Amino acid sequence: MTMTLAGLFTSLTMLMTIISADIPITPSCDSPQYLNFGATGTLNCVFHEEFFSVLWYNTTDYSHNDPILHYQNLIKSGSGYDSGEYDIHPNGSLVINEVLLQHETVFTVAYVQTKKEGPKLFNVLVVTIVQPEVKFPCINICGNHTWQCYTQVNSNPIQCTIRGVRPNVTLKWMARTKSGDMIISNEMSTASEGLTYTSQTLVNDIFRYSPLLVLLVCIATSQPGLLENNESMILVQNGNPYVPPSKVISRYIQHHAVMNLSCSKNDVGFVVWKKADSVDDTTHQLLVYSVFTGNKVSKIFLENAKLENRGSLVVPSVEISHEGVYYCIFGDGISDGVKMYDVTVIGFPQPPYLMVEGCNFEQHCSLEVKYEGSLTCSVKAIRPQVQLNWRAFYDRDIDSIHFTSHQLQVKENGEKFDVTLTTMYHVIDESRDQLTVECVITETNEMVFDMSTKVDMLFVKEEVTVVPPSSSKTWIFIVFAILVLVALAIFATLCIAKRLRNKSTTKGEISKTEEKEPMFTETTLRKEGDQNLELHAMSSKLKFEEMKQLLIDHLKEKYKDLYDAIQPIPYIRDRLYCVDNIFVEGGIELLCHTGGADNKWERLNSYNDIFNDQRIELIRLILEGEPGYGKSTVTLQLAFDWCNQKQSSKLKDTEILILLRLRQLGGVPSILTSIKHFLLPRDSLLQEGDIATVLSNTESVVVILDGYDEYPDQDKSSDVMKILGRDMFQKFQVILTTRSSCLPKRYSPQTKRVRLTGFDHNAQENYIRKALMTKDNDAVEKMKSRLQENPLLSGLSQVPLFFVMFAHMLGESKTLSNFDSVTSFFHHMISCFHEHMKIKMADENVKEYELFENDHQSLDKVAFEALSGKNRQIVWMRGDLRRKLGKNFYDAYIRIGILVEEEVLRYDKESTRYSIQKETEVRFYHKLFCEWYAAHYLSKYATKSVPIKLGNMIKKMSPFDLQYLYRFACGIDATASGKIIKHIKKIEGGDRFAILCILEQTGTIDNVKDTIRQLCAEGITISDDDSLLLQMSSLQLLEIAGKNEIPVSLVRLHNSLESVNLSTKALKTNSGISLTSVIPMKRLQVSLTTRAMTTDEAVSVLKFSSHCPSLKDVWYLGCVPPRSFEDHATLSTLQSRDVKVQWRRTESHPVYVLNLQTGCWENENDGSEPTTEDFERTDWVAERNKRH
Repeated sequence: MTMTLAGLFTSLTMLMTIISADIPITPSCDSPQYLNFGATGTLNCVFHEEFFSVLWYNTTDYSHNDPILHYQNLIKSGSGYDSGEYDIHPNGSLVINEVLLQHETVFTVAYVQTKKEGPKLFNVLVVTIVQPEVKFPCINICGNHTWQCYTQVNSNPIQCTIRGVRPNVTLKWMARTKSGDMIISNEMSTASEGLTYTSQTLVNDIFRYSPLLVLLVCIATSQPGLLENNESMILVQNGNPYVPPSKVISRYIQHHAVMNLSCSKNDVGFVVWKKADSVDDTTHQLLVYSVFTGNKVSKIFLENAKLENRGSLVVPSVEISHEGVYYCIFGDGISDGVKMYDVTVIGFPQPPYLMVEGCNFEQHCSLEVKYEGSLTCSVKAIRPQVQLNWRAFYDRDIDSIHFTSHQLQVKENGEKFDVTLTTMYHVIDESRDQLTVECVITETNEMVFDMSTKVDMLFVKEEVTVVPPSSSKTWIFIVFAILVLVALAIFATLCIAKRLRNKSTTKGEISKTEEKEPMFTETTLRKEGDQNLELHAMSSKLKFEEMKQLLIDHLKEKYKDLYDAIQPIPYIRDRLYCVDNIFVEGGIELLCHTGGADNKWERLNSYNDIFNDQRIELIRLILEGEPGYGKSTVTLQLAFDWCNQKQSSKLKDTEILILLRLRQLGGVPSILTSIKHFLLPRDSLLQEGDIATVLSNTESVVVILDGYDEYPDQDKSSDVMKILGRDMFQKFQVILTTRSSCLPKRYSPQTKRVRLTGFDHNAQENYIRKALMTKDNDAVEKMKSRLQENPLLSGLSQVPLFFVMFAHMLGESKTLSNFDSVTSFFHHMISCFHEHMKIKMADENVKEYELFENDHQSLDKVAFEALSGKNRQIVWMRGDLRRKLGKNFYDAYIRIGILVEEEVLRYDKESTRYSIQKETEVRFYHKLFCEWYAAHYLSKYATKSVPIKLGNMIKKMSPFDLQYLYRFACGIDATASGKIIKHIKKIEGGDRFAILCILEQTGTIDNVKDTIRQLCAEGITISDDDSLLLQMSSLQLLEIAGKNEIPVSLVRLHNSLESVNLSTKALKTNSGISLTSVIPMKRLQVSLTTRAMTTDEAVSVLKFSSHCPSLKDVWYLGCVPPRSFEDHATLSTLQSRDVKVQWRRTESHPVYVLNLQTGCWENENDGSEPTTEDFERTDWVAERNKRH
């Protein structure tokens, strides 16, 4: 039951009386006081606990009238008391037993404290109130049950009403905009209904301030407690928006993938998402509407959808039903806009290639054909429906073959399609022996399904053989006899093969599994030789414990070979280190779920916390990091800890550890095969069935899968993908390493994410002391200063790979050159590779190596084509790459160490049999080396190509994914640098990255000081949705400004503040980078709209600000800081430097300034304190979580 206003006042008065018993009381009565009509009401006054008497009058003319109630010595009297109309509370407050209209008058109370004192008089105006049935302004379109809604109108007026209320309520219409509320209509009509009133207001000129989308707010001005909500709102759209066909964005999204449709590049006040079946469809389905200003509202009608930054629509798993045209209408009350997407849900075919009748290979095949005939091409289970076409592969052959009579057959395959094309062909030149053609997907889907299948047509010339009539019967008999003999031979072969397979079938626990997925045939075992057959037989005699110990021994021997062969300087192969002797911990963080939709990266103390931290229940874990951040090194350290039973590691209690490098496992669906062939010696007694038996009967197993970003079979079904989805090895602990930008599309919901953030100054110093084994403090400081002299190298040294190479190279050569760019550093390192090799070879071979060092165009092209390809797989089969580069060149780069050979497994299926082969793949020593050589090709391409082609290429190869490719290219060639930078600046956020590219060419900032000054004058924003590269670019730009005394007008952290480290005087962002107090910023804005700011964070930001010598303004935006600050030392420091600290919660809230003497907030206009509503942090967080 709802407490009445009068009852609430009574309770509060009594509570205050109890709380303030020892506080001196000044007698008083509030006026006016509001009482509910027809209910019991109390006129509350505050009197001393002990008083002589109280007299109440229902008039101000108390001298000529008797009191209606007299209370003295606990005795009540008076006409009002005797009639039962009035009563009195022991504290002197008057009680009206039933409030009527006649009580709406001025009452007078005479209060007498003691006999000796005269009376004190107080007047109390009584206002009777009647609460309406609907306790908020009612908008006719929204109905009586909600205070907010959405509608689409053209010109009809909108009405706002409050019915059955007393006293009268004032209504007005406002348009809510980014500049505040603007009056749009204050015309109101009022009708009296006896006791109560009805107020109404209309708005006609709805789209006065914004032509497309407007947020109208009906505001009621009423007595306190009369309404539960004084505002109602309606989001109004002006008809269906028009979008020119040229502005419609086509999006092709894979079935069950994430759909993320952005709405606006800037912050928006409100947004509406709608969907239509087609561009011409005028019937739109409402999906979402959301208001981000004032009373925030978000209504989502599309199942499983959610809104993210700036109104983006996200659907985590796209279904076919999501296909259609999406409209995003957005605005801020002053300006508005529309974004339109034509979304097509695509399904990649199975198998994932175009099939040609007569071919058995996925990519390329040869067919023996005639000069005239037909070719059939098909694709299965594809969506949307596609068009197929046959054409000559080489342009020079277009006129050599004619295709006619195209017969296209389309069959529905569930929600997908099977498409088959049969085309007649005629070869014009019948003297040719061969012609290459291809089947392709054409028209609009060509860019979506970049598929084609090439076919070499090998022409068979018909020879006419004349057979004498008399011998025809003889020939028939011979052919028949031959066929019978062939049939008998085949039958005999099948019988023998079946008997051999039955004999070789393993009688272990997993024999049924192996029958389903045969890994070896008898033919394969015979190829391994009789010795393998003996080992296979011997393994069946081993006991379980013997098999388990044998497996552990094999694994430890293998891992020792790996962790004892760390090569900090790749070109010095004779200097190897044990991982434990050089391993130094860099930054490591855990992604924590803080409630609602908020996630936050929090620091771990050590890599051992993967197993020790209580927040991590290790079932599945992704260890992510950028290239060169030491993911593989961590896995080798874990292997060392397990092998050597390291006491500080929980791995000492783990029975078996499996460590596999995924780049070696392309085409191998079985994890058991991978363990057998990569981790066990060739002569091991253990077979795959034994491995399966051991693993399935072992309590504690940890599986480490290293390098998912290099795994060739990410889009195929394999044991690896089943393990990640927890469909296999469910009880095992699994760790997967990958680049942050290459997370698996599907993994278990129990998966935790941990990331490596690189080397800070402490990690760098620890590495120098540990790996280089030096205790010379001067040498350590000298080496650190060499790194910190140049902000470019300082940023580069946060990448462990670069720092380790730099430190060891500096240790090797005390006269190491000063580098003024990343390009110069990498060029020096490549030169060291070659110089080291030339020292070791005979003089007569040096010239050839020097030629290869300077002329590497073939390798440049290969590297560029790999990075610009669809999957960016930078591995090649040895034979293929050797043919492309030339044998001598290939052998030279393998010897130098820039290219590395590695054994991989290949699964080949012949008919119904499988065979496993080990093949040799080739890769670069590191992906950055691939970017280095590709950059040489890019610089030449940029110099010669027309701008539009270069622009399209840059769009295809994002600088934020391949930053070093572009930085190297700009450092290699000045002409190319200018063209590349011009296009990079056109990309959102590209202006900051462009500065780094310019510095690669010049090495100094002299030529770009004006550009840096301009960017710093405009201010630098670091947002939570910026990529790591963009945040690092911003940081390096700020560091360059600091070292060159270029002032920065503003540094704005928009939802990117992660934490504050007061010991290092640094602000840490969500990407792990740190902004130090030496940055010459004049204003610091900390904006948080996605989560609540903690009190410690707010205080730490203020303490950090006290260490910034150039800072003059500090802003807290969109958050709730503490009510006051108690750190007077910090406040005194800020006051002495004349720093102004300000806070604004939202645009509709006032600006408050921190009084640095008292530590309290004050309104900048009138000096008043913030209201309680301003500090309602809990409600704000609840509303935030509700929206998500």
